[in-house]
Amino acid sequence: MIMNSLSSTQPAPFSAAQTVGTFSQIEALLGALDENANAESPLVSSSVDPSTRKILIIDDEPINARVVRKYLVDAGMTRCTTLSDALGAIDTIRAERPDLVLLDIMMPGISGIEILRQLREIPAFRHLAVLVLTAVEDREI
Repeated sequence: MIMNSLSSTQPAPFSAAQTVGTFSQIEALLGALDENANAESPLVSSSVDPSTRKILIIDDEPINARVVRKYLVDAGMTRCTTLSDALGAIDTIRAERPDLVLLDIMMPGISGIEILRQLREIPAFRHLAVLVLTAVEDREI
């Protein structure tokens, strides 16, 4: 999912098609966690309703995280936490044990790619579902 913002403080609104596609994809991903539950993935339980899954949104722009959280909550996914300090991401993931991480790629201090690399080195999080998202201001990128 790419969130284009008009400025650093005002995110561009999602189109209806973007919103429906994005959040139905998240619902499908959460459903797939149930279908693929196994011993290697301790964060997955096939008896959990997808709407009660813990979702962690990591984005250095608090407005972007709030917009994503609002759409998720409006879609019935009420257990959403946001984090704007990327340097604390690994510690927060260890403490919160989310079922799904929505991870911004372009952040100061540590990139989302580096966070993902570190996560994959931790055995308990090798199978953690991570959706990558970013906000791009320049439409030429």
